[in-house]
Amino acid sequence: SLDRILIIHHFHLNKNIVETFREELVKVINEWMLEYNVEDLDVIPIDNIQELDRFISHIKEEHPEIRYGAVLILNERMIKYDELKDCLNKYQVPSQGIKEWNCNKDNFDDEKLYHSILENTVAGLIGKCGGIPWILNNKLSADFYLGLDSGGPEKQRSWSCAYVFDGYGEKIHQREAEYYGKEGLPSS
Repeated sequence: SLDRILIIHHFHLNKNIVETFREELVKVINEWMLEYNVEDLDVIPIDNIQELDRFISHIKEEHPEIRYGAVLILNERMIKYDELKDCLNKYQVPSQGIKEWNCNKDNFDDEKLYHSILENTVAGLIGKCGGIPWILNNKLSADFYLGLDSGGPEKQRSWSCAYVFDGYGEKIHQREAEYYGKEGLPSS
């Protein structure tokens, strides 16, 4: 579970887009996370990785008892995704990324599509924090389902984790891939 959610974005991003995204995200959080205090949803504009590192270090030092999560609004001006994730992982802050274009409600004619992007963002963050975003009421038609996640540098992405769920949506197995970095898989 979480005590506080940070929305981290590049400082050049239009403030109206960020504020609308924040307001819409709060609505979804209120639907999904009834125990969450939405006043603790903070917007953090950053310019570089050192700035983010200092900020996270400071808040974790000041309030080590608070469990933080982060939503990263990603764009081409921002620090590389892997650097952001490494910085947040260093402080054990789970995060979910979303591309800047998807944060701008004006980019969508279909409000349902925009809402589903927000729901997926919240579900991803809840899952990364160890929560269960939803529970199925009835058994699905298959005996099991396989879920795959990808990771790694953008042009070298490969599977990072596989999940097996039973017909009721209960996780019955999880396997994380080894990450070998730029060197690739070992030759042996």
